[in-house]
Amino acid sequence: MMDRFEETPVPPPSEVQPSPSDPPHLPDNPAPSPAPVLRRLAAVGIDLIVINLCDLLLIAAALAGLSIGLRQVRQPLPSQELIASLTQQLTFGWSLLFIGYFSYFTAQGGQTPGQRLLRITVVRLDGTDIGWPRAAWRSVVLFISLPFFFIAWLVVALPGKRAPHDYAAGTRVVRVR
Repeated sequence: MMDRFEETPVPPPSEVQPSPSDPPHLPDNPAPSPAPVLRRLAAVGIDLIVINLCDLLLIAAALAGLSIGLRQVRQPLPSQELIASLTQQLTFGWSLLFIGYFSYFTAQGGQTPGQRLLRITVVRLDGTDIGWPRAAWRSVVLFISLPFFFIAWLVVALPGKRAPHDYAAGTRVVRVR
């Protein structure tokens, strides 16, 4: 009865021959496939929601400060100049928030929260992490290309599936396994 459980010697891996029924051996780390266009768009949409929620908090804080300041000087309504100045500052703040958000998350792990949720990541063309300078440049070009949003995403639909900011930074967006 104990004979059935005796150990049989296992040949070293170099002596093991695959049987004809075994599937062909795949590399341990195959090249990741490009992220689908709709998944990329959805990730950007999620990230824009997060950015805009953060911006709304900043606007609320600015308006609260403005309201307190106006009560201090006993002025019921802000002047046109003050409103114009505040609008410019908030627009500049949103721009910095956008570039900072995409730069930080992309440099820190290759993924923004939207990309992480949808299981895609940004890598260099050789598959390595992109680092801070490349992430910052990619984010700036992404911000500049926003007015041309639909044209940029039509480019992503082409076989290379790389947007203008990916070409500028030497990156690509791939699926996470």
